[in-house]
Amino acid sequence: MKVEVWGFGDAANAFGIFSQERAEAMAIEQMGEAAFWSDHELVVWYHTLLIRLTAEEDQRKWKPLLRGLTTELLLRLPELPPPPSIVAILPRGQFAPQTIIYHLPLQNGQQWPCLTARARDGVLGGQLTIYQTDSAASASSLFERWSNELATQTGVPPSPFPHLSDRALLLRFNEDDWSLLMLQGEYVCALLGTSNVEFAEGILRLVGLKIRMEVRGPSASP
Repeated sequence: MKVEVWGFGDAANAFGIFSQERAEAMAIEQMGEAAFWSDHELVVWYHTLLIRLTAEEDQRKWKPLLRGLTTELLLRLPELPPPPSIVAILPRGQFAPQTIIYHLPLQNGQQWPCLTARARDGVLGGQLTIYQTDSAASASSLFERWSNELATQTGVPPSPFPHLSDRALLLRFNEDDWSLLMLQGEYVCALLGTSNVEFAEGILRLVGLKIRMEVRGPSASP
């Protein structure tokens, strides 16, 4: 058996590595902040740490053994602090865990990190994308650039979507393909490619509420 504990200076970066690997996970496990099984490995995200336990392929009852060892290891770690803001504002239960991925700026081709996730409801569909910038001015600039790019794809100017956030726009690609963009403080969020505008509004309204809660104080881990 092999135990690896990788330390990162930033919890979001640790989650980024974890989430990239979790996309191919065999099963989800409730340990630490999040965990998954992959082949004969148990991988756990714990704030700035990425913990990986690997059993020999022919070892019997390896899952209970890894689960027990991980529990003992987690008990020796300091109390779990609040998760990174960009992770905390994700609505719980609305998105499949394997699809929740944190992208560093160099990975997504943008200046700012972002979080992406696919809706659990396959009928309504849609991908949630959340960018976190360093200021409201930076977020406003990103919002303008992104909305202009999407408007160019549709060939139709976006429609204002009032009473949702600081600013929001609705774009129609076709009858079953809508995107809703939202500017909220230093965040730019969008529900892309959904067939149901009400579903998109509900998700982004919840994200906006969580953003306002994060401004007032950290929330519980998602």
